[in-house]
Amino acid sequence: MDGFNLALHQGLYLKDPTRSELGIKILSHGSELLDNLGLEHFTFRKLAERMASTEPTVYRYFENKHRLLLYLSTAWWGWQEMRLISGIARLHGPQAKLAFALELLTAPAPEETPLPGVHGRTLQRIMVAEFPKAYLTKEVDAENQEGLFLGYKRFCAHLAQIIADLAPGFPYPRMLASTVVEASMVQPYFQRHLPRLTDLPAISETEPGAGAAELADFLRRLVAGIVDDKTNA
Repeated sequence: MDGFNLALHQGLYLKDPTRSELGIKILSHGSELLDNLGLEHFTFRKLAERMASTEPTVYRYFENKHRLLLYLSTAWWGWQEMRLISGIARLHGPQAKLAFALELLTAPAPEETPLPGVHGRTLQRIMVAEFPKAYLTKEVDAENQEGLFLGYKRFCAHLAQIIADLAPGFPYPRMLASTVVEASMVQPYFQRHLPRLTDLPAISETEPGAGAAELADFLRRLVAGIVDDKTNA
């Protein structure tokens, strides 16, 4: 697990799923089913059937499927944040740190994650396809007040600091950072489902990393072009 130990917000769950065999089964089967079905067609009834358990059992751990998605999303960004901090600690200069951050955002995730029973590639696919649904809701303000998006915001803040170090005179590091992070998920989604909206190469199930290098290059050019243009204006 790369030596990482995630501490997730207690408001995300009713009962910590990592502390029991049943909870780990909920995470494992829940992430796989969410990946296969998408949030709209995913239900706790289907999850319970897959686990050979009961629907009330699942509800003892999570209030609803939205909270399960938030839990998985928070785990993903917390993991990404720790990998970023660990990686850039041994690097010198904002250019090298930016390159590492962009590779982290675009390369296929390691299979082993800090969440027991949850595979990295599965979690990454969920983020690409489902993460916007975690915050594009009427409840986003209340959930933000609870602190349920801190992991995502912290990751963006680290990237914004790298951009600020790269171009101290650039006035919009947070806007650019969040744009880059969103693009790192939107473009792979287009690649798989709306290919005429992207220049990334065609993808297949046997090529999970297809286009990662091109996407990292695009994001690097995006940052360089915007920062250089604004710096020289």
